[in-house]
Amino acid sequence: MGGCLVVREDGLLVKRYPELPARVVGHQILVEGHPTYGGLAGRDLKGVVEGLKTVVHEEYLTYRINQVQRFGAAIDEQCGASVVVKPVGGHAIYLDLDQFFAGTKLRDDQFPGVSLTALLLIAGHRMCELGVYSFGKYVDGKEVGPDPRVNNVRAAVPRLCYEDSDLQSAAEAVGILYRRRDKIPGVEVVYGQDRPMRHFISRFRFASA
Repeated sequence: MGGCLVVREDGLLVKRYPELPARVVGHQILVEGHPTYGGLAGRDLKGVVEGLKTVVHEEYLTYRINQVQRFGAAIDEQCGASVVVKPVGGHAIYLDLDQFFAGTKLRDDQFPGVSLTALLLIAGHRMCELGVYSFGKYVDGKEVGPDPRVNNVRAAVPRLCYEDSDLQSAAEAVGILYRRRDKIPGVEVVYGQDRPMRHFISRFRFASA
């Protein structure tokens, strides 16, 4: 289903219109999703239908919401501090990065949330920075933070995918990093800082000490 657009990176089209690949990807993210998401086959659409049936059952909702709340409580317990945005929702927990990195020397333009998600990925837990990088912008060579301010890392909990032991492992990883947060380095943007939808396509490297 659907189709594809293939463009040679070293071809004449890109040489003549160097902005084309980034603009095509940006448009695709807006209307279709990230290039790695793929399309939806009929079996996937049927799965969506079953999910909509399940999500209206009170017993399922109780299980689901309680599991995410236990996850948030486990993170606060591991950190020994309140770093989770309250109230905890039913689909994810959000780390408050201003609380998490309070007392450290990391600045917004060092994007500590990106550092945190990269280190968590090394530990096998994929979370998403939704803070000063995702919602900020780069204007005239300067970072402009989001207004109103938002500075979070999201740990989404896909339905019927994780047991409590999986989430406890993620909470322990967050706790380990929290106790060493003063040693977490910032990052530098290698590519994409001035692009639209930049949090989908940017590349980073840890800043040298």
